[in-house]
Amino acid sequence: MKHIFICLLTLPLLFSCEMGEQSTLVDTIPSPGSEMIPVIVSRDDFEDAIEYQEPKDLENPGKIYVYMDQLLVVDKGKGFQIYDNSDPSNPVSTAFIRVPGCVDVGAKNGFIYADNQPDLVALTIGQNTVTVASRIREVFHEQYPPGFNHMPDKYNKDNRPAGTVIMGWRNINE
Repeated sequence: MKHIFICLLTLPLLFSCEMGEQSTLVDTIPSPGSEMIPVIVSRDDFEDAIEYQEPKDLENPGKIYVYMDQLLVVDKGKGFQIYDNSDPSNPVSTAFIRVPGCVDVGAKNGFIYADNQPDLVALTIGQNTVTVASRIREVFHEQYPPGFNHMPDKYNKDNRPAGTVIMGWRNINE
């Protein structure tokens, strides 16, 4: 009897987890009949795309990282916003750092580390500037199309121009 009671208590928890998973999947799977194609750029243009910008509204907020008196808030796929958090009751947005493909950040010893799809970059932030202090190429796999857990063969490195990177995906039917 005790086991049945415990199972009944956990049942709502299981259903709430499942519903959360479904809503996440719906956002990433293209609609029927759509075809996703890669946005391909030269590696040089890709590496030059990291830039310091004025603060902006986040479109798809992700992870939050606390570093000293700063909050780093990822805008998935676009970069991260920096907030001055010296007064935690009133964080102030100070800059947006554009890092294409970024979904994660961390910081240590004065460097901010970010994934710059598919690279790992170490950044230093100055007064209205961002500098790539270090880049390790191809640490991560390139961004897969939405709804895929692998790169379709027709878009792998061997089947596109040399020296290019997939910067994102777009639906050709929209």
